Amino acid sequence: MGDFSISGGNYGPINTGSGSQDNRGMTIGAAESAASADALARLERLLDEHAPRLEEGEEAREDLADVRTQADKEKPDKRRLTDTLKRLSERVAAVGALAAAVKEVADKLGVHLP
Repeated sequence: MGDFSISGGNYGPINTGSGSQDNRGMTIGAAESAASADALARLERLLDEHAPRLEEGEEAREDLADVRTQADKEKPDKRRLTDTLKRLSERVAAVGALAAAVKEVADKLGVHLP
């Protein structure tokens, strides 16, 4: 049982030893789930408000639906989630409030957007 260490680096703590788990970027617990749900709801409200100004408003709505589906899964497809959030951020980039809301959702879901 004494076989455990935690060290840090540029990307956060690194766990080593038997039984260690890497939970970086994972949404865990009710507080995080609630925060993710709140961020998704905010993004949806903003998208409803600003979709007519977007060239690909309907496609953005479909991307948001896909993000919700993945976020609701017990084990989301991280690659699909990342790709969809990246595409969504490109579709809404013309509206600053939407771009910020997509970034917030990505952060809450543990997805890094460039």
